[in-house]
Amino acid sequence: MDGIDYFFRWKTRGSPLPSMPNYLDGIQIARFTIKALAEMERFDIKMRIVDGVGDSHERIFPCINRLPSVTQRAIDNHREASGRAVRGGRADGIR
Repeated sequence: MDGIDYFFRWKTRGSPLPSMPNYLDGIQIARFTIKALAEMERFDIKMRIVDGVGDSHERIFPCINRLPSVTQRAIDNHREASGRAVRGGRADGIR
């Protein structure tokens, strides 16, 4: 799915999801502009995976809370410029 301020690469049932030794070696599944990120209060990715022996695993990744500080500052600056309040120095209230 591709929009003006976002892009999603959907993974469907049966799609390969290789393990990575480092999160920097991972795959890109979404991309957002600062404008799109500034509109989000919360963005989590929930993954349900069935392994080779049939066991089901689920993980939830809280993406907004893990943004680099330079990105968070850009989001805060965009919100201030557009008149949206910035709570506690960060959009999610974490200092």
